[in-house]
Amino acid sequence: LGQAAPTGPNGERAPLTISGDGHRLVYLDRDTRRLVLHDLTHESDPRPITEPLTAAAPDPVFAQDGMSVVLTWPDGVEIVDVATAARTRPTGVGQVLGVGTYGMVATTGRRALPGAPDTVLLTLDRQGSVLTRVPFDPTVRAALTPDGRHLVTLSDGQVVTMDPRTGAVTRHARLTRLPEYYGTPSLTGWSGDGRLVVAIHPDDPGDAAFHLVDPVTGRAGQLKDAPDELDDVVLGRLP
Repeated sequence: LGQAAPTGPNGERAPLTISGDGHRLVYLDRDTRRLVLHDLTHESDPRPITEPLTAAAPDPVFAQDGMSVVLTWPDGVEIVDVATAARTRPTGVGQVLGVGTYGMVATTGRRALPGAPDTVLLTLDRQGSVLTRVPFDPTVRAALTPDGRHLVTLSDGQVVTMDPRTGAVTRHARLTRLPEYYGTPSLTGWSGDGRLVVAIHPDDPGDAAFHLVDPVTGRAGQLKDAPDELDDVVLGRLP
């Protein structure tokens, strides 16, 4: 078995991500300094998917079915097929929001600060060909739903659900029952029952940092038995 490195080549937090079904991990190997794919369903050694890293590590995102992983590098994006190790490099992609039913959902630019010009929301097939293009606010933090059909965002105290192919809002609900917090909530994943896992910086140190938000009602509830600190936490489901 491999050992995950705590930090990347530049001292940054090393990537570690878990597939939606909990069967696969991608992490930076401590000894080889490569990003490796670890299949928990087989008794085999982790498989390297990069060369040894001397610069910043890429940001990995699993497809919902765990059969491909997207690596976002400073100069672009690479799609790696888990079964065949085949690689595709789509052009014009800046940030990947998820991979699901409609293929990859991404934006042409990286996340930006308020006041930045709109970017473009893309859907792409598994080969990296663009299927749809619509305008998108680069300041919005969005998460692809577990079924891969919708994007959910938190904006101005609202939980907003939209169709990534058209950019149309399909549902919105007022965000309720969160303790007072500062900054912008982080979208860190999904629970098994379809609620959004949200991390906040609470005003009161006694309040919880992690909460579950129902995207239909906007109602939040504390994620029980979660860590109190946001740093160095990776949330995921293991079989």
